[in-house]
Amino acid sequence: MAPCETTVAKIGLGTVQFGLDYGIANPNGCVPFDEVEQILGRAATLGITVLDTAALYGVSEETLGRILGPEHPFRIVTKTPKGAGDQITDNDAADLAATFDRSLQRLKQRTVYGLLIHDADDLLKPGGQLLIDALRRVRDSGRVARIGVSVYTGGQLDSVLELFTPDLVQLPLNVLDQRLIADGRLDRLHQMGVEVHARSVFLQGLLLMEPQSLDAYFDPVRDRIESYREGIKRTGATPLEGALRFALGLSQIDTVIVGVCSQQELEDICVASRRRGFPQIDFSRWAVNDPRYVNPSQWQLRQTATAGRR
Repeated sequence: MAPCETTVAKIGLGTVQFGLDYGIANPNGCVPFDEVEQILGRAATLGITVLDTAALYGVSEETLGRILGPEHPFRIVTKTPKGAGDQITDNDAADLAATFDRSLQRLKQRTVYGLLIHDADDLLKPGGQLLIDALRRVRDSGRVARIGVSVYTGGQLDSVLELFTPDLVQLPLNVLDQRLIADGRLDRLHQMGVEVHARSVFLQGLLLMEPQSLDAYFDPVRDRIESYREGIKRTGATPLEGALRFALGLSQIDTVIVGVCSQQELEDICVASRRRGFPQIDFSRWAVNDPRYVNPSQWQLRQTATAGRR
């Protein structure tokens, strides 16, 4: 992948840490309200334009609603709750609209930029088309500009694209998880004109942690993580700069979602994203692409921590 010019404008701010204890890299838990205010204020002055939240992110939407005024500079993307049943009914479709209204109320907004199905598998249940129709009605009402889905696997994405063409797809991507690059699916979305937001670029902070501090669960890939850190170090860069350069350097990605727990972490990310003269690096040599290690929902950790960069 050839290096390219990137700016803070391509960075979006994830807000799960504003409402929940999240991640393996930071033990401090949910970000305090005063710190969230500082983060959002600084994000605005830095030129960050996308905020990613969800109905399931604890009090994240409420916190954003308490801080953001009507003239804020952000494009807010939120997500639906997950479906509970084995099939989708008319009531589920009605609930989608109702929960979106509640999200707008919590956010204190009349409109938002995006609404995503949080669990792509909901669309693949019998009756899933009802949710797609409900999304389209919300978009047609003018309360949201773009509708789409958050996916975890290439198989999910293929199945969704058989049902409809989303305006926006959020997907996992990082130095260890290059599955959607290797199988051509990222290129396919780009060719279709779908807006793509990449999440998990730090893999909950795992890529930024010292390899020896990782849970024993990661022993099978510890050598790969050490190789990444050593390879990046030889270029004169940091693991943070490497992880960002990998994601920001992909032309198929419109927005790179990052999570922070402090204003200083946001500053560090923005400084790292602006680094000039970054050497050309073959990141593919560090791909693991094994869901057991790149999909946090499959992790079986012996020790736990809370909160951290996404």
